[in-house]
Amino acid sequence: MKKKDNAERFIKWIRNLWKDDPKWEEPPEKWKISLSDFTLIELGTIVLYNGAQGIPPCPSKDDYGVIKNIRSPWQFDPSKPSGQRWKFYDNINKYTEKVIKDEWEHEQPTVE
Repeated sequence: MKKKDNAERFIKWIRNLWKDDPKWEEPPEKWKISLSDFTLIELGTIVLYNGAQGIPPCPSKDDYGVIKNIRSPWQFDPSKPSGQRWKFYDNINKYTEKVIKDEWEHEQPTVE
């Protein structure tokens, strides 16, 4: 399965679990990493390209209504204040931030 398809599925599954909660809110349209704005799908795709290692489990409800814990780069927390309920998790290597700074924004490569 393509990484972009997985990123889209994560948002759908999180929505499936929380959409009936009165504190549900749609994810932000754009997310800022370094100096650039990206959609949730773009960031999720970049993270998954390098693997989900280090991303915490996220409760979700799959296409069949089964509640599962998945390793999604996105998590929704209805206990947080409005506008702060979505959180982005990069993988253990901080791959997304490195790619955006080093390649997208053409900064100097990050030393590991």
